[in-house]
Amino acid sequence: MNLARKLAAGAIAAGIATTGLLAATPASAASGGGCDPYSSSAGIKACISASGSDVLPDFYITVVPAHCQSAEFILWDLTANTRVWSTGVACKDMHGGPWHVHATSGHAYESELDVEVGGEGPLSSTSLISYW
Repeated sequence: MNLARKLAAGAIAAGIATTGLLAATPASAASGGGCDPYSSSAGIKACISASGSDVLPDFYITVVPAHCQSAEFILWDLTANTRVWSTGVACKDMHGGPWHVHATSGHAYESELDVEVGGEGPLSSTSLISYW
C-alpha cells in the first residue's frame, strides 16, 4: 500500500473513531431542582433532584405542626399539567424519600408537601423546579 493510501485509510479510521466517540456522548442532564427556600420556618420542606433518567422527590418535616391531621406528598409534571405520583405522609418528624420516578425529556417537575392542620388551614411547601 502506498503512502497516500495509508494516510487516507488512517484518516478514515480516525474519522470513524471520532464519530463513535461523539455518538456515545450522553445528552445533557436535568437542571434546576432543590428545596423550597421559603418554608423552613413552618418546619416542612419539599425538595427535588435528579439522577440518571429519574427525578428524585423528597421532603422534610422538622417541626410537626400542631393539630396535624394528615399530609400528602405529590410530584407534578408541570409540562403535562399532571400529578405523576403521590403518597400519604405521617404527621411526625421525618425525612421522606427520595423516590426514583422516571422523567420525560423536555418536561419540568416539582414536588409539593401539603399538611392539613385542623382549625388553621393547610400548610404547603413546593420545591424548586427541575427541568428535563
